[in-house]
Amino acid sequence: MTVVLPDLMQKPVSGLAHVADDLVLMAETAAIFGLSDAQATKLRAALLAGDAAAAPELARLGLDAVPLGTPPDTEIHPVRALALTVSQTCNLACGYCYAAGGSFGGADTRMDWTVAKGAIDQLIDATVPGGGVKIAFMGGAHGGAGFDPKIRDLRK
Repeated sequence: MTVVLPDLMQKPVSGLAHVADDLVLMAETAAIFGLSDAQATKLRAALLAGDAAAAPELARLGLDAVPLGTPPDTEIHPVRALALTVSQTCNLACGYCYAAGGSFGGADTRMDWTVAKGAIDQLIDATVPGGGVKIAFMGGAHGGAGFDPKIRDLRK
């Protein structure tokens, strides 16, 4: 079997499903199904023709998307935790890292003190009296060496 992977730099051809070799990923549910070569070829052609052509082909395969409907009413809970990525660097620079070895594909950037302080102030201001919050500082070298000095002092 030759695996044909989609070009990850291109926009998907359909919002309904994605075909890679003999597998189809249903976009709405993230379910994956196996297809015969003939089914995959026919579905791939339908997806390229647009969602209007793909929907009946998915239905023929028994893979028509079930509408999710309106989300249930839920109580909105206050934010109680904040993770600040204060430096866009990593001192580990692992070759397998999703963040391009710690560089995130660009030059080192650091969160400005006013941005960090504003986010923290907003978190604390929205906290009920006596309530607790959690703040995590991420990025940079061990011990926060890559942080703005004001942020590093705030961690103490």
